[in-house]
Amino acid sequence: MVQAPAGMGKTVLLDRWIAARRAHGTPVLQFAVDSLSTAQLTAVDESTVVVVDDLDQPLPPELSEALLDLCGGSRGSRLVLSGRDADEVRRLAWRRGVQVSSLDAVDLAATVPELQQMARSWGHELDTGRVTALHTATAGWPAVSRLLLDAADSETRSFDLDAAVDYLGATVLENLSTSTRMAAEALALIEEISEDHLHAVIARLDDPALGERQLVATMERARLLRRRDAGPGWTMPPVLRHALHVSHYGLSTRDRREWHRCFARSLLERQEENIAQFLRHARAGEDWEALSDIWTRYGMGLLDRCEDAVVTAYRHLPEVVVARWSYLAVPVAVVAWLTQERSYADVHRAFCHSLRPLAAEYLARADEPMELEERLAGASAVIITDRMDGHLDRASEVGDRVAARIGPQIADRTMPMRYPWFLMQRAMTALATADWPRAIQLFSQSFDAAHGIAGAEFIAANGAANAALITAFDGSTEDTAYWLSQYQHFADPTSR
Repeated sequence: MVQAPAGMGKTVLLDRWIAARRAHGTPVLQFAVDSLSTAQLTAVDESTVVVVDDLDQPLPPELSEALLDLCGGSRGSRLVLSGRDADEVRRLAWRRGVQVSSLDAVDLAATVPELQQMARSWGHELDTGRVTALHTATAGWPAVSRLLLDAADSETRSFDLDAAVDYLGATVLENLSTSTRMAAEALALIEEISEDHLHAVIARLDDPALGERQLVATMERARLLRRRDAGPGWTMPPVLRHALHVSHYGLSTRDRREWHRCFARSLLERQEENIAQFLRHARAGEDWEALSDIWTRYGMGLLDRCEDAVVTAYRHLPEVVVARWSYLAVPVAVVAWLTQERSYADVHRAFCHSLRPLAAEYLARADEPMELEERLAGASAVIITDRMDGHLDRASEVGDRVAARIGPQIADRTMPMRYPWFLMQRAMTALATADWPRAIQLFSQSFDAAHGIAGAEFIAANGAANAALITAFDGSTEDTAYWLSQYQHFADPTSR
């Protein structure tokens, strides 16, 4: 069975194969599916190869049975079926114990060298870079590649993906079920599709007839999904993503935002593994709360993981958004520092300013019950703003009081990200008051709390750097060497 979308070269392959078989004396009968009858099949001689092309719709049951009768008993015929929809005959063959071999779109897709040869036969001479770009855009789909080439401007290096929109609509998109097409529209928003994205699509569409395995199989057959060459998951060929975006099936701006928010939420549980994807979805979905929360959690540590995604996510945020989510002023300032050669003092100033609403809110509720992470975040904000304003005594007092209050909670659970951050702020305050013994103790504690928490490496590096500085002033060379080695380990992502 040869099953693939239109334009993958099925008929060309069959014609060449039939010619080769006949040249070797093998009897081959070729039938058009629209004129196929049980009487024709009953009259086929033994050991004849029967070829049926253009099988694009399910056959009537009696024709399917008659075809498979050719392969059974003493008749010994071989059957070759080609088209876009051979599933029903394949399942029937399996139930009857008929051996089935298959070629699909993956097998028929052209490689880069094959696509270069095809292009030459179509009158286009492509260098390696251009044919590679064509292959990337079309995933080796011959008919689609020719459409792009014939429409391309010879003066430019790019391809106009609009040239294939109508063709893909007629041969692929219009043949999908409503649920599958809706899933494809959503997945077309994503460059690297993961299991989490598929789970989110299935859950949101809530179609009992649409299972994940069935969806993947259907979309792979239609060439909408391809397994990634490196790593788990799938990609969608750019030409199909474009067709889904610009055709009349395309999602509205509002629906796109909602899908991106849905995908961001789907990545929350494994956020550590998908930070770049999370940032892209949160920004595209205008989920400002999510962008604020992830910066609150990881801070500058995000830059070690995915600097490009950070710049894209936090660049050019609307002023009204930064005014509403004040902490977003910090990553906005960081991005300006990275991309516009602005002074790091701007980052520090934005950071301190962004914490003032949080500090004021915490002071108003300090004696009320609250979640541990909320208390740690609020107390840290108070310590930082008081330290910057020169109120060192109150900063120290707030830190001591909160440390005493949360001690039992910290002992009974896995330490949250904000705990080493809180300890670091207490240590910085002790350093500001020139209380070296207390500072080294608190920097050591913040290092101990941070070094085992994913995403807290920058806190561990800060604790180690300051501990090295203090021990160097104290003349403890052995301790200084230890802390410097720890700083190097946690400050350099390549060493971990």
